Amino acid sequence: MIQTMQFHGEAPVMELWGPDEAGQGWERLQGITAPSGAVATQESTELAQQSRRTSAQAERLRDRRYQLLASALAQTMRTGLGDADLRAMEQLAETVEEETVRRIGQWLAAAKSS
Repeated sequence: MIQTMQFHGEAPVMELWGPDEAGQGWERLQGITAPSGAVATQESTELAQQSRRTSAQAERLRDRRYQLLASALAQTMRTGLGDADLRAMEQLAETVEEETVRRIGQWLAAAKSS
């Protein structure tokens, strides 16, 4: 069993517990304390959480732009996309804003209907 504890900004302590020699209870086998410089402040923890939220949001937006491009190409009956095509779609999804991707989709839809 592993137990990790941290009290009000102090360094976290991790303890390893196992059955005692009699097999009737638990005993502490080993304890590990983080170095004093490794203590996370509340500010750094909040910054890390904000960074994770931002990166998750950016990933969702990129995925949405990629889906818009894939949908627009599918509507034009473009099948059998090669590696170069997929890389181009990924590059567009990474660098171009969603409004521009929507405009490209409209162009592809208009080209299909004409």
